[in-house]
Amino acid sequence: MNEENDFASYIKLILQLHPKTKQIVFINEWTTTGQGVHKAFLDATIPFQQSIQFLLLEDVYIDEILNQLQLLTPESIVLYTAFSKDKSGRIFEYADVAALIARNCPVPIYTTNDFNLGHGVLGGFTVNGYDQGETAGKIALRILQGESAGDIPVLMETPKRYLFDYNQMQKFRISPDRLPQNSVIINLPETLYFKYKKWIGAVAAVFVALLLIISILLINIKKRKQTEMELKGSQEQLRALAWRLAETEDKERKRLSRVLHDEIGQNLTILGVNLNLFRSLVPKDSDDMIHSRINDSLVVVKQTTERTRNLMNELRSPVLDDYGLVAAIELYVKSFKERTGIDFIVRASETDTRLPIHVENALFRIVQESVTNVVKHSKAAQVVINVRITDGKLHLSVEDNGIGFDMPLSNSGKQKRGWGLVTMSERALGIGGTYNIKSQPGFGTHVIVEVPL
Repeated sequence: MNEENDFASYIKLILQLHPKTKQIVFINEWTTTGQGVHKAFLDATIPFQQSIQFLLLEDVYIDEILNQLQLLTPESIVLYTAFSKDKSGRIFEYADVAALIARNCPVPIYTTNDFNLGHGVLGGFTVNGYDQGETAGKIALRILQGESAGDIPVLMETPKRYLFDYNQMQKFRISPDRLPQNSVIINLPETLYFKYKKWIGAVAAVFVALLLIISILLINIKKRKQTEMELKGSQEQLRALAWRLAETEDKERKRLSRVLHDEIGQNLTILGVNLNLFRSLVPKDSDDMIHSRINDSLVVVKQTTERTRNLMNELRSPVLDDYGLVAAIELYVKSFKERTGIDFIVRASETDTRLPIHVENALFRIVQESVTNVVKHSKAAQVVINVRITDGKLHLSVEDNGIGFDMPLSNSGKQKRGWGLVTMSERALGIGGTYNIKSQPGFGTHVIVEVPL
C-alpha cells in the first residue's frame, strides 16, 4: 500500500475554506520518509507560488518552529504532517508535539494524518489508520484464502477521508456547510436527547400518564352524559343510579388523586431535583444550548407540577381530609373568587368539629356543584355559604344574589331537576339528610342541606 499525500488537494482545500490566505507554513519532519514528503509538497506548490508564499519548517529546532508560529498573521495557515525529531536530535511523541504546536499557533492547523486530530489541529484530507488497517486486512484475507501475494497489485493510493475537529471549527468560525461532501466531524457536542435520554423519557412518560388520566376522565364524563339521557324516563332509577355514580366518582377521584400525588407528583419532584443537579454539573463555559435546554426542561417540569397539583385539588381536596369541611370550602371558593371576581362569603360555627369522612365528602361535593352552577348560570355578584350545627343537625346553605330561574314542574306536578340537582339531592339522601332548592327569576338561588348528627 503506497502512502502518498495529495498536497495539491490540501492547498485547494485551504484556499477554499480560507480564500484570504497569503502564506502556508509547512511543518514536516526531516526523516527519510519526511524527505520524500518534502519533495512531493514542493512539486504540489508550483501552480500556487505566484499567489501564495510557502514557509518550510523541517530540519529545524522545535523552539524555532514555536517562535515562527507565534508571529503568524491571520492571513497564514499551517499545514502539519508529522514532527518526531528536531535538529538537535530531540525525540517527540506525535500527540505531544501536535498539542505543543497548537498551543503556540494563532491560526488554523491542517494535517495529513488523523492521529494529530484531538490535539488542537483543525483537520484536513487525512490518511486514516482505521481505513488502512481495513484495506490491509482485506488483502491478508485474500492471501489466506489461497490467492498469491504476487498477484495482488500494490495500492498506489492510500485510503483518505476529510476529517475535522468540531472544537477547532468553532474556534475559527468554520461552518459545517462549507466542508467538502462526506466530511467526518469529530468531537461534536453530545445532543441533549442522548445525554439525558433517561430523564427525557421520564418526562415523556409523565406526559403520557397525564394524557391517559385526562382521557379516562373524558371517557367517564361521556359515559355519565349517556347514562343521563338513557335514564330520564324513570326518576327512581335515575336517583338510584345517580347515587351509585356519585359514589363511584368519589372513589375514582380519590384513586386518581392518590396516583397523581404518590407517583406522578413524586416523579416530577425527583425529575426537577435531578435536572437542577445536572445543571450544576454542566460547566458554565459549556455550549449555551445545553443550559438553555436544561432551563426549558425545568420550566416544563414546574408547569406540569402546578397543573398536576390543580388537577389533584379538583379531583379530591387534601384539605378536606386534613382540616375538615369548612377549611376545604374556604380554600375552594378562594380560587373561584380570584378567577371570577364573585364575592364568596363563608360563615361557619364550630369549625373544629369533624364529621365522618363520607359526610364531609358528600357535603363538599354539594358545595362544589352549587358553586359551579353559580359561576355558570347565575350571574351573581355575591355568594354566601353558611355552615352551622344546631339542634343536633348540620345546616349547610349556599345562597347567591344572581338572576335565579323558574323551577319547572314534571307531569306529576313535582319540580323537575336536572342532572346536577339530582346528584346533589342523592348525595344528601345518601348521608341521611335532606336537600332543598329555592329559586325565582330575579331573586337568586338558595340551596339548603340538613344532616342529622
